Amino acid sequence: MHKFASHTSILAIGSGTFLYCYHQKRKLFKTVVADVSKSNAPCPSKEESESYVNIPVLPGEEIPEGPLLLSLCQVQVTFRHGARTPLHVIPKIEEAEFDPQFISREHQSTVFPYQRVSSVTNKPIGWSNYEKKLTSKLLRGGACYGALTSYGKDQMYQLGRTLRACYRDKLALCNYNPQDVIVKSSNIKRTVESAACVLAGLYTKNQLQLFAERNEPVKIFIPNEHYNILVPDTTNCEVLRKVNHSALLHPDFIPGMKEDRLKVEKHLAQIRQNHLECVEQVQAKINRHFEFENSLERTSEMNQFNQSYEHDPVLYPLFQERNYAILKINQFWYSVMLRHPILNEFFKEEDYNVLAYLRGMEAEEFQGKFASGYRIHFYFDSNPYFYNKHLCKEVSYSGETISAKNISIVWKPQAETKEQPSCFFDWYTQRTTDKKDDIGFALCDIYINPLVNLELPAKYRDRGDLPLNFVFCKDDITSRLAQGWKHPAELQMYQKMIQNNATKLLYYAMTGQHDLERLTVTRLSAGPLLTEMVNSAEQFISGKSQYKMCLYSSHDSTLIALLEVLGIWDGNWPPFASDVRLELHKELDRDQFYVRILYKGKVQRIRGQKEDFIHWTAFKRAISEYMIKEEEYAQICASNILEKIAKDILKHEEKEVVTKELQEQEATPAGM
Repeated sequence: MHKFASHTSILAIGSGTFLYCYHQKRKLFKTVVADVSKSNAPCPSKEESESYVNIPVLPGEEIPEGPLLLSLCQVQVTFRHGARTPLHVIPKIEEAEFDPQFISREHQSTVFPYQRVSSVTNKPIGWSNYEKKLTSKLLRGGACYGALTSYGKDQMYQLGRTLRACYRDKLALCNYNPQDVIVKSSNIKRTVESAACVLAGLYTKNQLQLFAERNEPVKIFIPNEHYNILVPDTTNCEVLRKVNHSALLHPDFIPGMKEDRLKVEKHLAQIRQNHLECVEQVQAKINRHFEFENSLERTSEMNQFNQSYEHDPVLYPLFQERNYAILKINQFWYSVMLRHPILNEFFKEEDYNVLAYLRGMEAEEFQGKFASGYRIHFYFDSNPYFYNKHLCKEVSYSGETISAKNISIVWKPQAETKEQPSCFFDWYTQRTTDKKDDIGFALCDIYINPLVNLELPAKYRDRGDLPLNFVFCKDDITSRLAQGWKHPAELQMYQKMIQNNATKLLYYAMTGQHDLERLTVTRLSAGPLLTEMVNSAEQFISGKSQYKMCLYSSHDSTLIALLEVLGIWDGNWPPFASDVRLELHKELDRDQFYVRILYKGKVQRIRGQKEDFIHWTAFKRAISEYMIKEEEYAQICASNILEKIAKDILKHEEKEVVTKELQEQEATPAGM
């Protein structure tokens, strides 16, 4: 009995010792990881950095089985740019104001000399046609469409600081060296600026300025414009263009989209109709007044600008009441003037682009013994063209003498360099020399009863008549919220619907609507970038490249396609400054490499993998079907493959009428 107990004790001690050593090894690893993640140790020397680099593990995550001692070799980061102004605005509600003086200031921690160079020629390169188109028009307030904001710059700077905290010591990225890090960006200003901000956060602007002073400006590489790896290229790839066109510009063919769109449009139309009914009630009183105007006495009064005019004590307050009701209707005067037959003889589409910001107007006619004429007051919202909120023109006739005066226009700097609309401003600024002032008297006529014009056909398409697009709505709302604007009250109850439908549409636009086309479309959207990342890692493994960090400044459409390739798409639109990281690790005692993927800082297990760390060979096998070479990419893009796998996409274009709005929407695709 004693002998049996002795053997049992020895067995217990042996088992306990084994388990103790095993867990101590894991505990030691956990402790080292926890300490490193909070360490502020100085950047190690080159010799130290090549020895042992610990792997940061997120709090609460269980450390996976497998290799424990790994050396981090390389990190590739693909990120979306920071917060920007919208690419599209919602036509049926009031625009938000984006003033560049407040939202586009420089982030002082990110200002350093850099230059954009072609990745093909290594020479400076001009902006893309897409960027030039964005800067050719302005938002309300004067900012350009799709411009990186101050908040967006700070988001990217903070992302750079995060990368610095995670990888500076592990990869010995203490001082900027173009042999250690390469930066690539799509040829759009917001992504280039985002890349610069990330670099500033990673290295500090002082280091980058010092490098530029001693050597040359920091280089940000722009991919080949005919093979753009950083964005699903709907410009050069006809297959992607058709898929994108079908999903974003013909969403009604997707089940449920039309019903949801009509539901939201009906809601907005009802709100507008309720406000119109209030205007109609006051207008009815004004109309009755004109039927009996001869029975009323007029007196000479002074208006708010200390100008005399014939004041009707009954009519004037009615006009004020009506004008107040009109303020609640978005672009009311724009819709009225767009339908007035006389104004349509003179005004061009560019004129109506300005009048879309007209919030209110007053027309005052005066008559007397010595002179008669009119005064017209225009009240504008903040707009891209001029600073004035109030403009006024007065024309008086005295016998054969005609005099005209107006409030001078204070143009905005951005508008001075652009082609300004002619007819409206010509009429406003030039002296009237003829009693036949058709525009002036037409505006006076409109002011008496503007509602009658709403029943007439418009010369150009009214912005308010454009169908609602969920992706464009999402784009506008997200940009508003990022700058501190409230969610539009008219769409508050449909917030979730807009979010879900917009995300679904952009996903379809980048990966295809059906299973048959998904592999082909996703491969075209993300394959070039994926292949670039795999090649960069393999060059590092083989010793042909020394890049420890590769930064790719891209777009939400890029991330959606990349997440789909990796099998970690979660159905949510990638937010501003979100990032996907590919970490390359090497075993210390063997020449074996492993990959770990992170999205928004969290470890992801791709394509059904059960471990956080995937062997390099297994990783390539998992994503191999999505990789693509430039020659094959060009062949597929020029092929008729959609006729074989997705005929329903093509039928939308068969009888399509190509309008100016359609061309503009296609030229500035969403997901950018």
